[in-house]
Amino acid sequence: MKICKTVFANLKKYRYNADMRFFLYFLTGTIIGSFINMMSSRLVLEKSLLKTRSECDKCNKKIIWYDLMPILSYLLLQGKCRYCKTKIPAYYPVVELLFGFIALWLFSHESITIQSMLKISFVALLSINSITDILVTNIYNKALYPLMVVALLLSIISGNIVYQLIQALILTVLIWVMAKGIGAFKQEKSLGEGDYYIFFCIGLLFSYEGLIRIIMISSLIGIMIALFIKRKSLPFVPLLQIGIMGAYLWS
Repeated sequence: MKICKTVFANLKKYRYNADMRFFLYFLTGTIIGSFINMMSSRLVLEKSLLKTRSECDKCNKKIIWYDLMPILSYLLLQGKCRYCKTKIPAYYPVVELLFGFIALWLFSHESITIQSMLKISFVALLSINSITDILVTNIYNKALYPLMVVALLLSIISGNIVYQLIQALILTVLIWVMAKGIGAFKQEKSLGEGDYYIFFCIGLLFSYEGLIRIIMISSLIGIMIALFIKRKSLPFVPLLQIGIMGAYLWS
């Protein structure tokens, strides 16, 4: 009986520790999501990325620390600025929530290591590029170059840097040739310069099977969106990110 009580107590303690760990993973992800929102907004508005405190984009009032809590602050403020009542973009809590689950999934499967931290940094930087691509159809070097550095570091850690570099270069050249051919046929630009850098990054990180999955998933999602949204062109980086997350889950 005493042994049973001891086992039950240990299981209860383990369950508490596991639940707390998962909560912290999720909380960390929401904080990263909030950082993604801030960085993408400042890039679009051409503000300093790190020197100034967070402020309302409309009235420029400094935001109090307790109004910066991921998800919760948006709900408490009813999606509006405390001072001028301007609506806060609805995608803010969505990004924070999604990144909470991404961090929870990644850290619970791989624990917290240098590699897992680089992976979540890659996804965060890619998300910044995706959001700016959606908002203003532009990719900024301040988010693109760090993405390439993280991709290179992940490739070095994998131990296949030479093979991955060759693969990334071949992929980028193939995409460039295809894009130029499509552009000449349609007499318009099919891909932006930043898109080629994104392809180079994913070429560093995935096997050729993974790259095929990414392109397939991105293309299918793009076709489905195009059926419902009548736009001349779609931002490509968000489609690639969906393809990358899908391929990663697939593997």
